[in-house]
Amino acid sequence: MLRELSNEDGLFASSLDADSEGEEGKFYVWEVNELKEVLEDMFAPAKEIYNINSHGSWEHRKYILHKRKSARELSELLNMKESEIFALTKNIRSALFEKRKLRIHPDLDHKCLTSWNGLAIIGLAEAYEALQDLALLKSAEQTADFILTKLRTPDRGLFHTYTDGQAHIPGFLEDYSGMIAGLITLYQITFNEERLHQAVELLEYVFENFYNKASGMFFFTSS
Repeated sequence: MLRELSNEDGLFASSLDADSEGEEGKFYVWEVNELKEVLEDMFAPAKEIYNINSHGSWEHRKYILHKRKSARELSELLNMKESEIFALTKNIRSALFEKRKLRIHPDLDHKCLTSWNGLAIIGLAEAYEALQDLALLKSAEQTADFILTKLRTPDRGLFHTYTDGQAHIPGFLEDYSGMIAGLITLYQITFNEERLHQAVELLEYVFENFYNKASGMFFFTSS
């Protein structure tokens, strides 16, 4: 996500296309001859690790690298230590990644949706909590700060999308839900009370502009 979908503003684009060069999945799948050429002596264990067999076969004699066995199972199958399995897998992935860089990449859908970026903030913050990698927290904070600064409507609401330097479309309920959840997650992990205040401000906006008093539910669009 950080490598393929993030932009210079710290936001995350919506998606990568499935197609490249007019063929679905071409960027991601492999032919056996390609794998043999790239992996050389690593090809034999790679067959077992990544199911270069009927399980991994996709279509047109191309394979999805589909890992179904645990390190323990592979250790017994290949007569290797688990630590050696991890090291080998890393080397295989690295070699294939370098080869894949030479392919024509799928197109990127550049629009950045506030709701999905709120989910990205949650994922990055929880990943930081698990891995203690400060770069992940920094990314989550940058995403939150950019949205709260650049994607605000004149009445302090949120815009739904940001594309080519411009914020567009008044936010939907999902945009507020995503951002409120993201900000609360940041507060729970960093104890920065400013994040909680920001979440409350957005929540108050939701009650003022989306709440249906008659039903007790919330509209998808603002009043």
